Amino acid sequence: MISFVIPAHNEERHIGSTLEALKAAAREVGGSFEVIVVNDASTDRTVAIAEQHAVRVIDIHNRQIAAARNAGARVARGDFFFFVDADTQANPDAIRAGLHALHSGAVGGGCVFRFDGTLPMLARAFYPTAALFARLL
Repeated sequence: MISFVIPAHNEERHIGSTLEALKAAAREVGGSFEVIVVNDASTDRTVAIAEQHAVRVIDIHNRQIAAARNAGARVARGDFFFFVDADTQANPDAIRAGLHALHSGAVGGGCVFRFDGTLPMLARAFYPTAALFARLL
């Protein structure tokens, strides 16, 4: 089983689309999975939106992303853990690649990021270097 752990603080703007994309991608990949949203002291509708998507929600009050990830890992039941940011649109290819890396002996990893919409000029100039660096890691 795959455990997807999503740390979240005031993510009402993104959490719904993140959960929809993640669950659709996980279903396409196949196999069992669970999704855990770790609500870290949100004051907006993050929890209500997550609950509408029928995922497990746990609450902490640390305001620290590492603590949120660790809290999710402690309750996760999967053989493999994927930590996904609350504003990230996961896709089946990324999950398959992660599983392939894990089955090949990897113990950690990351991904190359891609932005929606138009980026400011400085960000457009920096992105190719950042993407290359992420691939090398």
